[in-house]
Amino acid sequence: MSHLTVSYYQDHTIPLVHFPEKLTMVESNEVLEEIKLLTMGGTKIIVDLAGTQMMDSSGLACLVKNRDLISSVLSPQPTVLSLLELTRLTEVLEITLSLKDAIGNYKQ
Repeated sequence: MSHLTVSYYQDHTIPLVHFPEKLTMVESNEVLEEIKLLTMGGTKIIVDLAGTQMMDSSGLACLVKNRDLISSVLSPQPTVLSLLELTRLTEVLEITLSLKDAIGNYKQ
């Protein structure tokens, strides 16, 4: 069962990966595997956290392990954004609040 959904923008070249509502130890291994498949060949992704309400250390690990493949993180919920700030991932990952900005900043 897939935990991620993917949309594509600009002639199917920019993958926008929508993370699940919860990203905890239960979901993280499958999410890591799905990201590995999506980023084969070095494709960068935009991670959409708009629907992610809860994230634990396993969820953070998903982001950390894939930080070089993440072009930006889109619209994290306030609780998730607080966690990203607390762990200083906001210094490593580009956080955007609009899809337009995320697409504009997309780095292949």
